[in-house]
Amino acid sequence: MLFFLVLIIVGILAGITSTAAGLASLVSYPALTALGLSPIMANVTNTFGSITSSFSSLAVSLPELKGHSPKLKAILPITFIGAVLGSFLLFMIPSEIFQKLVPFFMLLAAYMMLHPTKKTQKTASKSKISSFIGLFLISIYMGYFGAGSGILILACLLNLYPQSSFSENNALKNAAGGLTNLISMVIYAYKVTIPWNYVIPMALGFFVGGLLGPIIARQIPALIMKRIVALGAVILAIVLFVRYY
Repeated sequence: MLFFLVLIIVGILAGITSTAAGLASLVSYPALTALGLSPIMANVTNTFGSITSSFSSLAVSLPELKGHSPKLKAILPITFIGAVLGSFLLFMIPSEIFQKLVPFFMLLAAYMMLHPTKKTQKTASKSKISSFIGLFLISIYMGYFGAGSGILILACLLNLYPQSSFSENNALKNAAGGLTNLISMVIYAYKVTIPWNYVIPMALGFFVGGLLGPIIARQIPALIMKRIVALGAVILAIVLFVRYY
């Protein structure tokens, strides 16, 4: 019962940090590996558990998504293809390759949060193309391993759509992340035995956290949220660097 309750609490905290700022890995991965799961199985468990927060956060984020269907039509096909490729790569390429790169990805995301690129008319179109390429590569990574991917995709979307508010870009991130998790779940189910004793309590917690996260992102000023996310990215980079080096 204590194990079950601990995982529910972990799921709630991870759901809030995930759907408010893309920081689920700051909570979920250390907790799941500390409770005995390997990095790959922690990734699988996190993917299955967090699907509930994807649905609950999208329901709460409908006001932010209203009028943004063109953006969803632009980013969801990219994340779909990337997630499919990444999910298959998880079982073909050692995860250590990505593990050692993640801390540096986190620092890059923190920099992008605090120092967004100033675009001129000449650089706007190049920046948009590079942002879509970045989104595709992050989507592959999301399907492959996923630690810290929420921060990366949020930073990419903030750079791609600077005219949209933080909460709107956060809602787009939740939609893209939900699609990625759904695809990854289907592929993982055919590849590994799912640890349901971990997944079920995590999913319950993630559902509650997914309801709360977008509300928090909506209430806190964008600049403060960016600073919180950037600080979380730096902390996550340090945690993962110590763990994998």
